[in-house]
Amino acid sequence: MAQPTITISAPRGNTPIPCQASGTASPSPGKTLTGMSCQIDSGPLIPIQNYNPNGGNWSCALTQMDCPVVGKTYLLTVYAGDSSGNFNHATSTFTRTS
Repeated sequence: MAQPTITISAPRGNTPIPCQASGTASPSPGKTLTGMSCQIDSGPLIPIQNYNPNGGNWSCALTQMDCPVVGKTYLLTVYAGDSSGNFNHATSTFTRTS
């Protein structure tokens, strides 16, 4: 069964916070994206408002409240769902430098 595809281009590696998380997302063929969110480690879901339902770039702000510890490595998970009812996710790690 086809699922949305997601990429994470930032943040990666050593990253100062605050920053913009960004990447791309595409729905299953012939479908539209119906929602996106991100999560830091096992924290709450953060809605992503800046995405194109037909596919393309997405972005959201990561704040010091999301990533409070300098020097810690965090896991960013991005979720996307589309009008087929299918969901997918992508992950990336980064280390807060300031």
